[in-house]
Amino acid sequence: MSEITHIERSTLPWRPERKTECGLDVPRHPAWTRQEAGAKQKEMGAQRFSLFCCMTCLHTVQRHSTWQDDPASCLVRHAGSMTMRWGRDTEEKRRFRDELLAIAALIEAHREEFDGLVAGYSEVVDIADARRQKRRTQ
Repeated sequence: MSEITHIERSTLPWRPERKTECGLDVPRHPAWTRQEAGAKQKEMGAQRFSLFCCMTCLHTVQRHSTWQDDPASCLVRHAGSMTMRWGRDTEEKRRFRDELLAIAALIEAHREEFDGLVAGYSEVVDIADARRQKRRTQ
């Protein structure tokens, strides 16, 4: 019997680690990207695919978005366990706090560039939304 395969988690872009949806290190465990897992599931069918895929990973993928699709969802997922208000202070929590403070310091040091990037992103038009809007007005 072959080892189950996991699904790689969408991570925060400034973090170098690669984890599976169930929290294992990707370099040490077989893992598919979300796209690869989706293609395998389509190819094999959901029932057969479930024999080869980590069920925790599969169910977690269905509950959480990627950074590209919903950055706030990824940040909330990660930050939820990083607050120092509850539980004990850990090295991981301090590291995350330091990362957020560094991001804020970079924004402060480069405010005009940050504001320009935000303005640029807000000007991007989703072509699918534009097409739907055009059909509604016709």
